[in-house]
Parts: sequence; C-alpha cells; structure tokens
Amino acid sequence: MIGGTINKEGMLIFKAQKIGEETLLSQIIKLVKEAQGSKVLIQRLVDIVSSYFVPAVLILAVITFVFWYFNAPSNNLITAMLNAISVLIIACPCAMGLATPTAVMVGTGIGAQNGILIKDASSLELLGKVKAVVFDKTGTLTYGQPDILDILIKNQNSKFTLRFGGQNQKLKSKIIQLAYSLENFSQHPIAQAVVKKAKELKLKTLKVAKFKSITGFGVEGVIFGKKYYVGKLLKNEDDFLEAKKAKVQGKTVVYVYEEDKVLGALVIADKIKDEARKLIDSLKKMGIEVYMVTGDSQKTALAVGKFLGILEKKCFW
Repeated sequence: MIGGTINKEGMLIFKAQKIGEETLLSQIIKLVKEAQGSKVLIQRLVDIVSSYFVPAVLILAVITFVFWYFNAPSNNLITAMLNAISVLIIACPCAMGLATPTAVMVGTGIGAQNGILIKDASSLELLGKVKAVVFDKTGTLTYGQPDILDILIKNQNSKFTLRFGGQNQKLKSKIIQLAYSLENFSQHPIAQAVVKKAKELKLKTLKVAKFKSITGFGVEGVIFGKKYYVGKLLKNEDDFLEAKKAKVQGKTVVYVYEEDKVLGALVIADKIKDEARKLIDSLKKMGIEVYMVTGDSQKTALAVGKFLGILEKKCFW
C-alpha cells in the first residue's frame, strides 16, 4: 500500500510494528526537543563574542571595585560594591547568550502547537531568507475532506441552484436522504461526504433492496418499489447548466435518479480553508512567491489556484 490508497472493498488488517518511543508521535516529540536545543548559526558567533566579553566585564568590575574602595570619600566597601555590581548589571552579557536560544525554544514550541515541525534552529534561521513557498493543495490549503456545497434541482421549466438553508426544504432533504440511503453502503470519499451531510441534517437511511455498485459510475438500489441511482450523469441525459459550471470549477457533480428521471445533483468539493487566502495574500505582501501542487485534475488545480490568487503558471498538477 502507498499513501493515498483507497480501500473500496474488503478490509485491512494492521499490525503494530513499533510502540512507545519508536512510534511516529514519539519521534515528532523528539524532533521538537532536538530543535529547541539546537543552535542557530548566529548563536555560534554570539558564543564566541561572549567568551571574550564575559571575562572583560568581570575584570572591569574588579577594577571598578578596587578604584572606589581606595578613592571613595566614605563607606568605601559599600560604595565599591555598589559600583562594581552596577557594572556587572549594565554590561551583563546574559542577554546576548540567552536571547537567541530563548527565541529558538519559544519559536519551535509555538510552531509545534500549530502543527509546524522545525527540524533544527538553522532551518528556522534560513526561513527568514525564503523567497518562494510551495503548498500541497489537499489537506493544506483545503480541508482534505470532500463536502457537499450545493444541491442542483432540475424542474421541467427551470434549472437553478438550491443552497442549504433556502426554500424547498422538503425536496432538498429528499435528495440528500435518497443519496445517503444508497451511498451509506460505500466507503468512497465522495460517498462519505454525502453521509456526513445527511448526519448533520439528522436524516435517517431508507430501506434499500437490490443494492448494486456500478464500477466507474455509481450505485443503485430499490427504495419503496422504485429504482434509484446515484453517480455520474448517464449518457442519454442532458447536463445541468449549473452542473457544467461546477465541473469547470473543478467540482464533482453526483446525480440522483428516480427511475430514468433526474431528481437533482449534489455538488461536492474539497472545501478551501477560510484562512488560506489570507495566508497567501500575507506571503505576497512579504515579497514571497507562492506555488501550489496537487494530484487532482487540471480543472480543480486551476479553479483552486484562481480562488486563492495563485497564478496559473504557478499551479502544478
């Protein structure tokens, strides 16, 4: 098996090969700790400077103590100590030695809390010199989980988009419930999007007879004595105008048939994260070029790239 493999039929049996400190989570924790304890290139310079600066400050403090001890008009010991301590406090090299490692620890810690793993402090330092960033689309710029965005309804006299929360609630619920009843038997990601939405709407499955999975097309079954089909558009049917627009935007359209008549269609897509556009705009303002790569189709890549403000020539699929 490789990453991205979909198990459509049967089951998988997993065996734990590593436990405890050998697990991936433990390795991630170890990586964060090592990053927090590593040194950036500039810290090495700070350490060299400190190795000379610290003895110099101590010597200067001793000289100050001796000078005021023999030259103070009164309270020689107290005056000498106060002045010597003042030199140590004001010229203390602690800030030089502690500021950089403290910044590294805080930075890598906050990054880990937000799901950003930094290999070492040197990588963190080099990050400031980055001129271009490449994002993987699925799971990074998008949620990585298909979701139903629209419901398309086909009437004899009109074709229009019905959104959640709009009118015709009964018809909308019927289409979702029919699709849910059939797709509930499938483990396909698109089917899971239907199941997820139906559960959000608290819909129940209907009894399905003669269920059949049609490879490459969809699923069908008999509900209340009528045959229903959920999947790709059949060849003898004209496409929705809105469905065509959705496909151009890289979205997936799943049609719901009652016998040989289209009841409607579900527009499904991997939803773009709300903060993705804001992040990309921020990077652009910083003068950083943004690229996007994806294993999806060209239409999907270009549609997402256009929405996020990423140039076509910087989208790769």
